[in-house]
Amino acid sequence: MILGFSPEFNEAIKGGWKRQTIRKWNEKRHFFPGQEIQLYNHVRQKNMKQFGKAFVVATGGIKFYWTLDNNGHIQGYAFRSEPYGYEAMTFDQFARADGFEDWKEMKVWFEDRYPEEELEGPFQIINWGNSFEAV
Repeated sequence: MILGFSPEFNEAIKGGWKRQTIRKWNEKRHFFPGQEIQLYNHVRQKNMKQFGKAFVVATGGIKFYWTLDNNGHIQGYAFRSEPYGYEAMTFDQFARADGFEDWKEMKVWFEDRYPEEELEGPFQIINWGNSFEAV
């Protein structure tokens, strides 16, 4: 199955520090462990180009819950993922696995792309672990 990525994430994916993606839940597109995924830039455009492939190692549902204190620091945030248990990761580790510097940068990225009423999700997380291969 094809997954499109903004070129801003290419280096992180190729370097192995982005090992997952979070997508708006779609009843028609289901990912499952063992499934091959093709990673592309510029999907559905003339310059569409595959830059890699990988295999899904885990998937799950995810919702975001975050709050900012009076100084703009993230506080009281929480998320859940079933059946894929991210509870053991810190939020910054989770954000780094998605190609961001930290949780705050990830939060800003999502807020810039999704209306406030859609931010809680549901979203699907697709993790390919260390299976990425450049093509």
